[in-house]
Amino acid sequence: MMLTELKRYLSQVKVANLAQLCRQFSTEPEFTRLLLEQWISKGKVRKASKLPGCGTSCAKCPSEMTEVYEWVG
Repeated sequence: MMLTELKRYLSQVKVANLAQLCRQFSTEPEFTRLLLEQWISKGKVRKASKLPGCGTSCAKCPSEMTEVYEWVG
């Protein structure tokens, strides 16, 4: 996955969790986070605090599911 692919995908879907991004690009979470940090530092992506439905019923989701990123660029 390249930075431009990540940009294109996130700008289309607007919000995605880490698990979705890893599946979409067949990457490991650590590598995906590194790429996301590039866009975060440029002010194009922000890490959201939680999923919209989070807190309505706790299923103790894995961190990859609750780590949400939003395109703001």
